[in-house]
Amino acid sequence: GRKDPVKFQKFFKEYGHFLKEGICTDVMFKEDLGRLLRYESSHSDEGVVVSFDEYISRMPIEQKGIYYLCIPNRSLGLASPYYEVFKEKGVEVLFLYSDMDGLVMQNLGEFNKRKLITIESGGVDLEAPSPTMDERLSEEETNEFNEWLKGVLATKVSSVKATTRLVGSPCVVVDHESSSMRRMMALVDTSKTLALPKQQLEINPAHPIIRKLYNIRHAHPDIARDVAEQIFDNALIAAGLLDDSRTMLDRLNKFLDLSLQFSEKAMQPSEP
Repeated sequence: GRKDPVKFQKFFKEYGHFLKEGICTDVMFKEDLGRLLRYESSHSDEGVVVSFDEYISRMPIEQKGIYYLCIPNRSLGLASPYYEVFKEKGVEVLFLYSDMDGLVMQNLGEFNKRKLITIESGGVDLEAPSPTMDERLSEEETNEFNEWLKGVLATKVSSVKATTRLVGSPCVVVDHESSSMRRMMALVDTSKTLALPKQQLEINPAHPIIRKLYNIRHAHPDIARDVAEQIFDNALIAAGLLDDSRTMLDRLNKFLDLSLQFSEKAMQPSEP
């Protein structure tokens, strides 16, 4: 691969699927096969693939593992809330586009004594720059908000807690089942609808939506509940877990109506 990367990339494009199958079925040679894997990276240009060895050669000494994200394409990866803190910190992430790749990473587990870590994990220990106290909910307000949100989403979440990993997103779900695995399971048995288990939700106490939602939740409980449901669905979309987005249509129409009502009021001339 190193001697003629262009030729190897052509080989991998044609036979990579068989290499991945080998990792999932051959325990003895899975790391040797893992050395042949190639993926796009946040530190490389679009279409340029890198090996695990290349990734490791660029890793800071203190970095614990090889970070990756299973995502349909590069643009979604770069826009993912899970990638925000990695972009902020300049930490390299591999982008995996095949539904099979999640299973490959699980079976491989580690490479050259470095753990393979999905950035959708709740165990990611990177922190975004800390906002000032007046730009975020206090610890007491955060705990109060988390209890309220867990009550609103009682049938959908198992836990709600604050995180410091988010930069521009209000919340994410973590440690969830792989969206690619769900798609593969659905293909195996098309007669069954896979129920989505309760999710672990992490919120960003500094995000404007979270702060405003905290402020209005008692004065406008119906609106607050709809917003809570929407940000949770947005988190499911980011994780690739929302099976049918049509369930949001009624709620989105409510938001559009509210937005237009506010616009109409703003356009009305003020009384002299």
